[in-house]
Formats: sequence, C-alpha cells, structure tokens
Amino acid sequence: EDDGAGEDYGRVCSPHDAQRCDELYPQLEKGIWCCTSWCYVAELCPTAQASFLAEGYFWSALACEDDGEALANCPYSDDCKCLGSN
Repeated sequence: EDDGAGEDYGRVCSPHDAQRCDELYPQLEKGIWCCTSWCYVAELCPTAQASFLAEGYFWSALACEDDGEALANCPYSDDCKCLGSN
C-alpha cells in the first residue's frame, strides 16, 4: 500500500505516524498513540484494527515493541517523558 507515507509505511514495526500524525489523521485527537510502533497484520490477528488510511488493511500496535525514544520525544504528548533528570 502506497499512501504517500513511504513504501515501508506499515510493512515493519515502527512509530510510522510520529512525525506526520497531524497530516495523516487531521480528524482525530492527537496523543501518545501517534508515536507508538505498529505494523499491518492479517485481519485474523486477535489485535487487528481496521486501517483509517488503507481500506482492507489491518494494523496492530501489540504486534510490535515500542520505541522508547520515539515515545519520550513524541510531539503530541508528554505522557512518556521522564519526570526527572538522569
């Protein structure tokens, strides 16, 4: 699926929407979900969710490990930023 987000969009686990959430999902409220890692999966996957961007495609965040750096630096949420200094 080429939705203009790049040929690897959804093909591998990655925080695909971390820098383009506003552009890709203008109708949705933004949050930490924009920066979670996910990939496209088969519809039969127990955690599959229908894609907003690609009809007939399904995605899952639970199929992927999250990228801690992407979550900590998420421009849409401070939920995963460290509270103190290391």
